[in-house]
Amino acid sequence: MIGALNNRLGTCVSVSGDNPCLVGFDPQMGSMANYLYQAGYFRVAALSLLQGGAQWNQLVEGDSKISRENTTNVVKYYQIAQKDAENNLTTAITYWNLNHTVPQGIDAVQLSSYPSP
Repeated sequence: MIGALNNRLGTCVSVSGDNPCLVGFDPQMGSMANYLYQAGYFRVAALSLLQGGAQWNQLVEGDSKISRENTTNVVKYYQIAQKDAENNLTTAITYWNLNHTVPQGIDAVQLSSYPSP
């Protein structure tokens, strides 16, 4: 997940030391990592529900009755939650990139075009 977040943000967060410590990780990145995790979780939950879907919707025995939500409706709820998490992630990344823009590199041509003092 840290690698996927690094790719989307253009950062270089890494784990270092004997006690795992994230170097270069700020609280805004934490919320974006949470959205990234939620989007993946809801996608996997929907797929696993479709693979091993329930074989029954209602059980009746005597005067007891147990009913279950239809599998496709639950998958739709997971897909809506996944899209919401992805939209929140995209918005957070957009705002983070607007506030954390730094030059990626300086070419020698750029340096030579400035007049020397």
